[in-house]
Amino acid sequence: MSCDLKKDVVRQLRNINKFLVENNIILAYQEPKITSNTIELSSDVSFVLNNENYESIYNECIKNKAFNFLLLDTAIIQLMYEFDNRGKKLKKHRLAYFPNPNVEQFVENLEYENIYFNSKNISVEYIEKNSVVFPIRFDFDIDNRKYKEIDHPKSHLTLGNYKNCRIPVSSWLTPKLFVEFILRNFYYKKFKKIESNWYLKIKEITNSFLSIKFLSNNEKKIIHLNYE
Repeated sequence: MSCDLKKDVVRQLRNINKFLVENNIILAYQEPKITSNTIELSSDVSFVLNNENYESIYNECIKNKAFNFLLLDTAIIQLMYEFDNRGKKLKKHRLAYFPNPNVEQFVENLEYENIYFNSKNISVEYIEKNSVVFPIRFDFDIDNRKYKEIDHPKSHLTLGNYKNCRIPVSSWLTPKLFVEFILRNFYYKKFKKIESNWYLKIKEITNSFLSIKFLSNNEKKIIHLNYE
């Protein structure tokens, strides 16, 4: 069992990048900035926390290349982690998915599709007329000063950038868990084609901290997300 969680997360992130490139799922990848205790984006993302409309936030992310992965439909995936000084314990993370708010206009560019898509299976699943594009974020923070039972769980899911939307989650998410969540739920047809190779090539981290659950008894009584 590994005792260096930060190195394991960095290694897994790089393996995911290689896999996404080999399977033609991303247009671009930005190497993360790695410090003694953090995995950060190479660009400043403080503007993401400002009270701006979603389209402005997305456009700023594109302009500043504030992402780890830019998917073929120009959706953005961001993964940021902070560890203790020894790299053995996770302190917090911010994992976000920002789909293109103007994806319908984007996909109408047939020349682009002919170049990158062989078929429309990477984007068609969420540009149907009854679909709604919205951002998703998984936050984790072990700091008890920020924790408020039910109202601000240590690990939670936020949908659509709603300020008080914090759905309790049982634990933190590795890069594998988060990227797989996005691919499986929003690019289902594409993911089913690569699923067997995904599990073969992307191994989960083996670390005791991953098995720790952060839900209180009261948080377990309301609707929440749980995984083993």
